[in-house]
Amino acid sequence: MPVIPDPRPAARAGVPGIRSQVIALGGFLALSAAAWVIASVPIILNSNGWYAGSVKAPWMPPPWMFRSTWMALYTGVAAAAWLVWRKGGLTGSTRAGYIVQLLLNAAWPAAFLPCTQCSELPPSGLRSGLSAHSPEPWYS
Repeated sequence: MPVIPDPRPAARAGVPGIRSQVIALGGFLALSAAAWVIASVPIILNSNGWYAGSVKAPWMPPPWMFRSTWMALYTGVAAAAWLVWRKGGLTGSTRAGYIVQLLLNAAWPAAFLPCTQCSELPPSGLRSGLSAHSPEPWYS
């Protein structure tokens, strides 16, 4: 009886199977989508706040472009994490960095948008540290 060769290519050592890759990609997309949704909540809640009434540069893009750009950014973050995972590199400090990066991306709108006196914030952490020990105000 003749031997019929298996038409499927043999899996390379260390590379996950296609099913694992699809599940992982879906997981990374879900994590990024969750960070995007969490980041969107303060933006939506403060859409008519101080930022809406602030003076903006004439070259500022329309609001719909920000949503599209952030969606593309989070999709890119998910794809990059998936590619690193496929190579076996999403371990230890790399995984911790990825998680911290997602958490910071999700948290910055909640820290920035509710701020009603953002023009009075110091421009850098160093300046704020120095101003805490100075009797003179750091703003004019």
